[in-house]
Parts: sequence; C-alpha cells; structure tokens
Amino acid sequence: MIYCNGNFDFGNLACNQNRSDVLESIDERYIYPNHVKNLLFIRGYENQPLHAKVLSLDGKVMKQFKTKNLNEGLSVEDLSSGIYLIKITSEKNNIQKIFKMYKK
Repeated sequence: MIYCNGNFDFGNLACNQNRSDVLESIDERYIYPNHVKNLLFIRGYENQPLHAKVLSLDGKVMKQFKTKNLNEGLSVEDLSSGIYLIKITSEKNNIQKIFKMYKK
C-alpha cells in the first residue's frame, strides 16, 4: 500500500526501518526463459539433485525430470503452447517451489 505521504507499507516493517535484511531474504530461485520454446533452465538450486514436474493447469503431469546438471536445461519442446506449472523439489533438503511457465 502507498500512503498519501509517499511511504510504502511493508507489512510489519516501519517506514524508516533498514530494509537490507528484507532484500537478503528474497528467493533467488527462478526459471528462464519464460516464455520458453525448447529448453527451460532453473537457477538457485546449484549442486543439488532436483526433481521437476511439468503440470497442466488441471494438475495432470505432462513431463518429469530428474537432474543434477542444470546447465543443460530441460527439454519442453514437445509440449503444446500454453500455460503450465513446474513443480521443483530439491532432493537435498526437500525444498519445493512451483513456478508458472509460459510455453510458446
């Protein structure tokens, strides 16, 4: 929320509080490119074995991947154009994250 004096509402943070601690907690896990044509890349899970599932919006599993080398990318070229969800699970510490993926 923006107040009439130009200040922002950051939840429990006061407007004059140092926000460097907030910036450090921003999640740096992401997928790219997004709109993807052939290869999808994942960042933020370096040196961790991953499971990735590409899901249709109704929850149907369209593709599954298990990988350690994220530099190669995940092939999604056989998927039809549309919007998908990609669920990524880290084997190391079982962190799960879901992204929205746009397929060209």
